Amino acid sequence: MARSRSLAALAVASAAALAGASPPAASEHLLLQAAEAQLLARARRRPPLAQRLVLADGQIAQSLRRSRMDPHELASAVGGGIVAILEAVGHFTAVPPRIGEGIGALGRNLLRVVDPLREQFNNTAEFEDFQREWNQFFDDVPELVDGVQEKITNFTENGRPDLLVLAIGDILVTLSDGVMKFVPHQTALEVVKYVDSVGDILNAIGISWSGFESGQEIQAIEDLYYGLRAAVEQMTPEDLRNDATYKLVIGTLDGVVANLSDTVLSFQKHMVEGAVCWKVQGSRHRKRPHICADGYLWNGERFCLPRPAGSTPSSFVSLEAATSRKSEGGAVDSAAGQKREVPDGMVVASCEDGSPFSEVVNHWCYAPCPAGMVALGLQCRTACHGEFPADDGAMMCGHSGEAIAGAIMNMVVQLSSSAVEAGLRIKNLVDHGVDTDALVKTIAAFTDMGKPFAYNNCPIVAPTGSESPYATVSS
Repeated sequence: MARSRSLAALAVASAAALAGASPPAASEHLLLQAAEAQLLARARRRPPLAQRLVLADGQIAQSLRRSRMDPHELASAVGGGIVAILEAVGHFTAVPPRIGEGIGALGRNLLRVVDPLREQFNNTAEFEDFQREWNQFFDDVPELVDGVQEKITNFTENGRPDLLVLAIGDILVTLSDGVMKFVPHQTALEVVKYVDSVGDILNAIGISWSGFESGQEIQAIEDLYYGLRAAVEQMTPEDLRNDATYKLVIGTLDGVVANLSDTVLSFQKHMVEGAVCWKVQGSRHRKRPHICADGYLWNGERFCLPRPAGSTPSSFVSLEAATSRKSEGGAVDSAAGQKREVPDGMVVASCEDGSPFSEVVNHWCYAPCPAGMVALGLQCRTACHGEFPADDGAMMCGHSGEAIAGAIMNMVVQLSSSAVEAGLRIKNLVDHGVDTDALVKTIAAFTDMGKPFAYNNCPIVAPTGSESPYATVSS
């Protein structure tokens, strides 16, 4: 109604002026001013972002297509996507992990993948509108993408690269779907090509990590090369799909792929090494039994001899024969096999009840293991507890049974595979059509990560004041 009255007032004023009538009253002047202000505001008001993008849709899409026709620009764009992932991983692997900051950094850096959009806007303010909507998506990722925060958290706690790949892959897929909603058709198709290519490259890298973990290093590099090539091929116009283009783009990606692989696999190695430990093992302290019954004297070793009655015993038997009689305590330790003659009538000495050396084992008196360790026969081993509660029943403790199983698998793989130590058998890769010159840095990163895992000794944690001195331990 106000708009109608304003337009009507404007029409009346115009008609009166044409007819030579007297100037309108003050109220009419106010109506005229209001009408003019509304018209000017409408003239100056910019169309919303979506409408402006629709108007420029073809032009923007053409600009993005042109950038894909230059292998250098293509490599720079998709390489920027991997750099974005690398920066996000830097936040995820911090102590403590910065998951929100990492997702935000991923969004800001991925925006560079579609940077040609900036040129198609009339001014910075217009691009800022697009950028604001883009960044808002990444702010909302934990709510938009199911399970993404749990996957990243699991990666930061257990060092599982597969969960990192799944989490970022889910984000990229959801981003592609979102772009289709707030960007017009032709532009959206081009933006989605870039985002999907980054996802395909990350997936190829993730497959190579899995192959590396399982000891299939040659296959891992081969899968990575052809995975990168397939991702590049989807982005490249048909007339540029040749070995020279693939070599240039993959060679450009080599450095950032190597950095991402080294960062993730080093973090995994750190987490795995910290998740298990070797038990500390050592011999228990022992003493010879020295308690003899009345009428007997300890001989300084392990026997009690009848107290002499002023005469020397006339008969002697070998130690081997003497210790074969059940009445004298049965078998003794390995020293029993030595031919040593002792007086007949000897008996085995006893350990002292209530002393630290009260446990009788094979004619020795053993002390208990120190607190924090458990007895295993004649040895003491670290008790699995605290940070490392899981016990493999042998020589390892771990955060969990899964951590121990993973550590054992890593050791088996490293023992059974010589591919890394042999420099990944470069010639074998070339024979399969892999351009190893394009992946020099990535191959070097894989080779370096093929070094054996190093596990620390388990800590021996004992309650205050409960430590026993009666054990000699060694790693």
